[in-house]
Amino acid sequence: MEVWKELIPPISLIASLATLSLLFLPSFVASSASYLLLLSGVRHSLFGQQIVTIFPDRGLVIIVVDWRCSGAVSVLAYGSLFVFTIFPLRGDELLKWVWLVGLCAYFLLWNVLRVWMATWAGFLYGSSFFWALHALAFPFLELCLFVTMWALAARSVSHVA
Repeated sequence: MEVWKELIPPISLIASLATLSLLFLPSFVASSASYLLLLSGVRHSLFGQQIVTIFPDRGLVIIVVDWRCSGAVSVLAYGSLFVFTIFPLRGDELLKWVWLVGLCAYFLLWNVLRVWMATWAGFLYGSSFFWALHALAFPFLELCLFVTMWALAARSVSHVA
């Protein structure tokens, strides 16, 4: 019963971040990715949460940045896994919180880069390259990065105790 009392604050944080992600992140990710596209020379327009650009094989393409690719799913899924597996370990509570906040910030930044890189690749090489990155390569890379961060967090938390 004592373990559940310790998990309530981090679970609340994850739920709050996921709710805020659903409300505000799509616009933030779209505008941030749009800025990076501008810096990388990709001709595009931004309309709210929609990035409009031209792919060589499709012509005009509208990429909608909604809750599915804004980071909300990553923060909720990976944050929950992290909370239920790292917080029950014996170790420094502050270090656990630092890792949790760092993980959430990392996945928010990662999703901005993910939208930018996939759109940039689609602009240069076409829609099949966009989908190969967006639907196959990036989710696999995201999982590998989470496992790496999780292992580093578990090691650092358990070595401090």
